[in-house]
Amino acid sequence: DQLPPAGEWRTWLILAGRGWGKALALDTPIPTPTGWSTMGALRVGDEVFDENGTPTRVTFATEVQHERECFAVRFDDGSTIIADADHRWLTSDRAARRAKTRGGAARPMVRTTREIAATLFCGKERNHAVTVTAPLALSTAVLPVEPYTFGVWLGDGDSKSATITQGMSDADELRALLMADGTHCGAAKKDPKSAACRWTIGTRPYARDERGRMSGNGSIHSALRALGVLSNKHIPMAYKRASAEQRIALLQGLMDTDGHIERNGNAELTLTHKPLAFDAFEIVVSLGFKATISESAAKIDGREVGRRWRISWTPRRQVFRFQRKAERVRNDRAQMGRTAQRFIASVTPVPSVPVRCITVDAPSHLFLAGHSMIPTHNSRTGAEWVRAVVASGAARRVALVARTAADVRDVLIEGESGILACCPAHERPVWE
Repeated sequence: DQLPPAGEWRTWLILAGRGWGKALALDTPIPTPTGWSTMGALRVGDEVFDENGTPTRVTFATEVQHERECFAVRFDDGSTIIADADHRWLTSDRAARRAKTRGGAARPMVRTTREIAATLFCGKERNHAVTVTAPLALSTAVLPVEPYTFGVWLGDGDSKSATITQGMSDADELRALLMADGTHCGAAKKDPKSAACRWTIGTRPYARDERGRMSGNGSIHSALRALGVLSNKHIPMAYKRASAEQRIALLQGLMDTDGHIERNGNAELTLTHKPLAFDAFEIVVSLGFKATISESAAKIDGREVGRRWRISWTPRRQVFRFQRKAERVRNDRAQMGRTAQRFIASVTPVPSVPVRCITVDAPSHLFLAGHSMIPTHNSRTGAEWVRAVVASGAARRVALVARTAADVRDVLIEGESGILACCPAHERPVWE
């Protein structure tokens, strides 16, 4: 263990072989700038995200480790990550949060899963909280359909065509918003089956190729077909890894059509197509929101007609363009602390599974893990510990012990996780 026994200690010893580290289950989903990977699939040089949503590179990855003591770490939003007992988390405990509310400096600390399990509650209050990630910082993408328009179609569009159906009371405002987005709207027609309006979007004259066959003409219908979303509503990865501004625009289109917000500022997005629901959840989380997703029966007149998925969260930025909905979005700073943190609800022993750990080049040593994109600490190698105790003044002389002098040099000093690699250039020691 990297933590000293109780009492006053000036010198203590870490015994660790290669591959020693703090690990997550191999099937843990890891978000990357191009999509998703897993803990088991990551390689040195791959990019992941740090807690600021900034891409960061994997600089070291251990071999798969077996027979480790493992726990299921469950958060108050329902998300769960399987980690070994020594895996590290950057958490704020109750004392740190109270200090911050009194004007002091909240000092999050790096703690192991085992430590968190032993101090899970402070009285009846959940003790440990992990800060919610900032929005993923990605470049503006070239997209075939404007994100807001695409979000509207995903919410209220005909699954087989570029046609929108909207209630009479909101139809004029929605058409105006679409046209402000640069989308051509056809003439609105009353749907004979309901009190709603229908109109096509983004139509263009038909085009034929040199053989007289119908071909793509740059219409929104053609773009939807090329995206593979006709009769298969989902959010392609190009949109899920677009810029934050493009992702918020897509979410606004979905929320204007299928979203709702209470007077207290709690927002919901309800969808009846499971793949689309989980894609939308990923969009919400990627924008730095703490969200939950739940499944229930979809009913009409008390009769179950299918399943539905409800995404719930409290937005800290505007997620609507409809005026009556946008007016309810609150910037209530009294609740910002709760919505900007995930509280650890339980740490439960589970059967051991194969695990692995990585090191990233983020200054914070944090990377995002799980479908909820939770910041977690990378492998804290012995070299990082040496650097920390020397920098703090707690140690003036440190013995680096290995089987041979070559191992000291090749692993502890010059290795991928050695002292020279873990120290920034302005703090790098001289190796003689």
